Amino acid sequence: MPLSLEPQILQEWLAPFNLTLENLTLLPHSLQAELLGFLLPNEETELDERTQVGLNLLGWAVGTKALQEEPSKKLLRVLLRLFLTVDELGPAAYIFFNLWPDPEPARVTYFSELVQLNLAQHKLEAALQALAEMQELYAGRYTTFITEAEICLYQGEFEAARTAYLKGLETSPLSHRLILNLAAVACKQDQFEETAARLDQMEQLLEPGKVSAIKAARLWQKLGNADRAAQITEAYNLHKQQRQVQLCQEIQELTLAEQAESYPLASDQTGLAGQNPDLQPRPDNEALALSLIPELARPGESLPEAVFQVLRDIFGHEEFRPGQEQVIANILAGHDTLAVLPTGAGKSLCYQLPALLLPRPVLVLSPLISLMKDQFDKLPPALKKHTLIINSSLEPAEAVRRLRELARPDSSIRLVYAAPERLRQATFVKALTRGGLGLIVVDEAHCVTMWGNDFRPDYLFIRRALTGLDTPLLAVTATATPQVAGEITRELGRDFKLVRGSVFRSNLSFSVEKVSATMEPRLEKVAEIAKTLPGSGIIYARSREKCEQVAAALRQQGVKARHYHAGMDNDTRQQAQESWTSGQTRVIVATIAFGMGIDKPDVRYIIHFNPATSLENYMQEAGRAGRDGLPAHCILLYSSSDKGNLTRWLREEREQLDLETLRAVYKIIARRLGRERRGIISLDEILAGSYATFPPPDETVVRVALSLLERAGLLERGFDLPLSAQLSLPLLAPASPFPPEVIELSRLVGLDSDRPVQLDLVSVAGQLNFNPIELDDRLLDWHEAGFVNYQPGRRQIYLELKDAGNEARSRLVELLTRRQAEAEHRLDQLESYFKAPVCRQMLLARHFGEKLSQRCGTCDNCTSSKTVNLSDRLSLGPAMKQPVRAINQPPKMADDESTGLILGSLNYITGGEGQLGRSGLVNLLMGRKTALGTRANNPFKGKFET
Repeated sequence: MPLSLEPQILQEWLAPFNLTLENLTLLPHSLQAELLGFLLPNEETELDERTQVGLNLLGWAVGTKALQEEPSKKLLRVLLRLFLTVDELGPAAYIFFNLWPDPEPARVTYFSELVQLNLAQHKLEAALQALAEMQELYAGRYTTFITEAEICLYQGEFEAARTAYLKGLETSPLSHRLILNLAAVACKQDQFEETAARLDQMEQLLEPGKVSAIKAARLWQKLGNADRAAQITEAYNLHKQQRQVQLCQEIQELTLAEQAESYPLASDQTGLAGQNPDLQPRPDNEALALSLIPELARPGESLPEAVFQVLRDIFGHEEFRPGQEQVIANILAGHDTLAVLPTGAGKSLCYQLPALLLPRPVLVLSPLISLMKDQFDKLPPALKKHTLIINSSLEPAEAVRRLRELARPDSSIRLVYAAPERLRQATFVKALTRGGLGLIVVDEAHCVTMWGNDFRPDYLFIRRALTGLDTPLLAVTATATPQVAGEITRELGRDFKLVRGSVFRSNLSFSVEKVSATMEPRLEKVAEIAKTLPGSGIIYARSREKCEQVAAALRQQGVKARHYHAGMDNDTRQQAQESWTSGQTRVIVATIAFGMGIDKPDVRYIIHFNPATSLENYMQEAGRAGRDGLPAHCILLYSSSDKGNLTRWLREEREQLDLETLRAVYKIIARRLGRERRGIISLDEILAGSYATFPPPDETVVRVALSLLERAGLLERGFDLPLSAQLSLPLLAPASPFPPEVIELSRLVGLDSDRPVQLDLVSVAGQLNFNPIELDDRLLDWHEAGFVNYQPGRRQIYLELKDAGNEARSRLVELLTRRQAEAEHRLDQLESYFKAPVCRQMLLARHFGEKLSQRCGTCDNCTSSKTVNLSDRLSLGPAMKQPVRAINQPPKMADDESTGLILGSLNYITGGEGQLGRSGLVNLLMGRKTALGTRANNPFKGKFET
């Protein structure tokens, strides 16, 4: 039906919004979804033919336009609901395919929508199969119980539906939807007292006028209470009117904003309205509003020849790997950059090469001493001799010497490795400020997110410590989902340009091997793989004991294997690593710490004896295979008990860091600081405090606890300060006169040239009305200027307690709840990978924000018969992967199902696949392979097959 012949009902619907069907399709997808959702009738409305035709036309017009672009999930869900409402199952299935191009076991909504579509098609067996998988993955979820009840109602099993709703109500006792559904079931069973009681209960929870309320009105009507029904209906109509006004305002504001962007303002104003940040559209997803600009193509400006000369002559490479050139171009142009490059992509070159070209040194903040050492050992000689490592393994005197060397204006240092914790040392930051930096690198930048399992609290201090340094920042990581990339941007406070490399590596073959939960079958499987696959391998196990057991079992089978874990002494561990690196040992069995910085190119397989703790960690560990570009295998052993084990470990971790632990840490600090409510405390003091749990929390738990207490506003942690310091006057008077503050300080502490005095920094700062951190900063400056000799002792944690108010507990509970939810979500994603019947590389790519256009063809699912298309679950034939070029407006299908199928198939083919004759149509509907249109993207294939 052409747009000029819009039926009257659409004119009635769209006129209040000053819209036609054509300009409706030009609105942003989120606003289209809101408007369609508003126009859709509630579930209790009986559709007349006029309304059905109008909705049908509305859905096809919006859907056709949206599918030519990148439709939002929100809009696709509304379109799916629309086509199910008007019983147009072909278009509904097509929308479902676009909503879920591949099965998504990691999403509970995938299963609920899959069941809805199957029930609409009267495919009960397929719906039950989807429910069974849903129950296995999401047992105890609210949505699972509702889906179970819907299938029961479809079969007329009201008591079973009631049972399912009651189970759901146990998990969500305040769900008005569950309560209302229980009322409806009770009414169907003629249990009218329960119906009325449930309706009363629901109305205490639900705002008057909400959409669900109209169903309640119908139930009151059936109970004979016309007054209650009328009250609810009136409130519902008022709510609809208010929402219509809101939508009209949103559409009008959008139109005005577009007009403002189209016309320049007067020359004495701000220029184009589009340049005013207040007029910029705000994306729904906060992470997308962070100015992350992907740079995946070759830079427009060519790099200086000196870059390629250094690449060849110093690093020995003829060309860059994907992504490296873009990162280096950004650095040399002075741009803040976030580089998300997969394991093995050569992230370290992105800052090591510029270190030889920039006028000032490059600082690399790295989380592990072992990682610093690995990178240092592999540096080319020309850079290695100009590189420093400053970490806790150094003697204090050596650390001071290296800092002085770095701070010299004529320093030859080009590269400095340090831990983020070092930024809490004011002396270190002073040295950086004096010497100046050409670039700051935050390695393993995903450690900044408080919600990840690699969180390192000191990463959160990077932004504050670097406030005074106007230096470009490079954040690098191999494991950042789009959400984590947004978190990195927020926490580091930079307007990053994003360079994201593809996680797809065609030489890697991913597979999951289902094994028994007992030890022996796992050992047998590992030995079988190690003896079958040639070349060098890494086997990751969770515990030190398992590492030793697996290595011993392999040796018994004639495989040269050694174990590696943190419980070994340094020399033995180093020998094991060198033996494997040199090829004397073929297989090394290690805990997950092994491999950070290891650049052995010819690893032919990675086996996970136990699953990793997240898909991010798994991808990083598995990515250590096949760095030479030759085929390699990534194999994960999985048993039905693994999810339970991971959940148990998660529970133990949660018990280590619960509300009681946070309270205990806070009480220990408050008792130590006393009435002053600020002071210096050592980590050892906090660890030695009184705790209700046994064993007491370890250092990592306490550090995270301090971050959570700070995030909740109960305390503030600043630069570390010395518990004690020695102060004296210089033997030679400085050239400049003493500042008044130095004179006042000398008088206050009794300072003279004859003897040094011990300084209590916090106490003296209070007497001078200074913040202790500010006093420490000034003392360092006065020492540099020659006014005093300031010799601070070992620096410890400086804390100030804050007035948290009455909301402190709720904020802590909210933080702990989110940490727990994020951890559980990671386990759900991991379990979905175990069980997914789809291409594993496509699933991993999608997790990291990338969409592969085709299957890898090498994973276990792609090479075996167990690969599952969405269409197999829908009983509709293969899924339609390619978008239809043009979709004609659908004819009104006759009541006869056969006629409807024929007309629907013809409509689909003429819209998207070309011409089809009579015999071709027969072949198509019979499912014959010779027919035009019987390839994988036609939903009508085989509909008449017997």
